[in-house]
Amino acid sequence: WIYKNVTDVDIVGCCHYRRYLIDEEEKLLSKQQIIDYLKEYDCITSKSLDLNYTYYYGFSKNHKPYYLDETRKVICDIYPDYLEDYDRLVNDKHTYFGNIMICEKSLYDRYAKWLFDILFQLEENIVIEEEDSYHRRIFGFISEFLWFLWVRHNKVSAKELKVGIVGEK
Repeated sequence: WIYKNVTDVDIVGCCHYRRYLIDEEEKLLSKQQIIDYLKEYDCITSKSLDLNYTYYYGFSKNHKPYYLDETRKVICDIYPDYLEDYDRLVNDKHTYFGNIMICEKSLYDRYAKWLFDILFQLEENIVIEEEDSYHRRIFGFISEFLWFLWVRHNKVSAKELKVGIVGEK
């Protein structure tokens, strides 16, 4: 929605189910903190997770690996210059948590175009057979990893911060 509908701001961001980026004092970021960070970094996002296993392995324990395999095929078809980084990162032990970022709108738009090109093609290529609503959110899970891939591939400088939960479910 932000990508297609917001045109009157310079900085945008996304949170993730009541989860927000927090500062060193574990408080929500102020407008001034965001502005200051974006003077030094291209984006603000969650800390890179250090996994005890490869991303692919962890994903496969919770979801069908078929979805990552099909994502790889789509990337190969429409963004082949990302394939080497995709293969390296999906077999590495790091990723970002959530679809959480703050950045200049122009950077967000470049990312969103790339992301939705992939997700819309993936939607045409796969069949989602999961019964429960959690596992049917496969595009959200994949997009978390794609944010990590996009940042790394494009050498986007990222200020990585802790994530805090605000409020009840």
